[in-house]
Amino acid sequence: MKKNMMLLVSIALVLAALIGYTTYGWFTAQVKSTGSSIATGTLLLNGSTDSEEEALFTVGNCQPGDEPQEISTFTIKNAGTLDLSISTAVEVSYEKDGLDWSNESRRYFKIKPLVSFNGEAVADDKNDTAMSFDEFKTWLESLLADKKLEASEDGNGEYYEINGEVYLDSEAGNECQGVTATVGITVNAEQVDKGTSE
Repeated sequence: MKKNMMLLVSIALVLAALIGYTTYGWFTAQVKSTGSSIATGTLLLNGSTDSEEEALFTVGNCQPGDEPQEISTFTIKNAGTLDLSISTAVEVSYEKDGLDWSNESRRYFKIKPLVSFNGEAVADDKNDTAMSFDEFKTWLESLLADKKLEASEDGNGEYYEINGEVYLDSEAGNECQGVTATVGITVNAEQVDKGTSE
């Protein structure tokens, strides 16, 4: 009897399940999101000169009264896909007989810079004006401090160009003989929009 009862209960459950399954219907739906990705932009500062040595200028055997020598054009360009901000450091050093030379006659080493932004001369009282290398350092570091260069999708973003001419002032005396003056420009970049993270 116990077996029959168990059999009847099992059959009842199976029948109830079949009736319930065929009696009720339902709708289903599905949504997918595929191909999600995150890509970073590029922060790329391009700096180049139009000389093979990568130097702004290399002048040898100059003397007071020589014709000014042209500076190779130094281009500072945003070649990435992100806007960036630049800061500039200029290093000026003088050497004579293998030693540092810090004589007041440094003022006779002259540069007449011409700085342009996207092909247009920068509006500044000292732009295209002769100055000592030491004055150039202070001026250029101030002029190109925290300047934004916007990016372009094709890598041809905004840019600065530095060119002009260098010479030894005609009033330089014997104290300037055998002196080598060196100028180096370092441009650093950082992204403009720091973004947020949580």
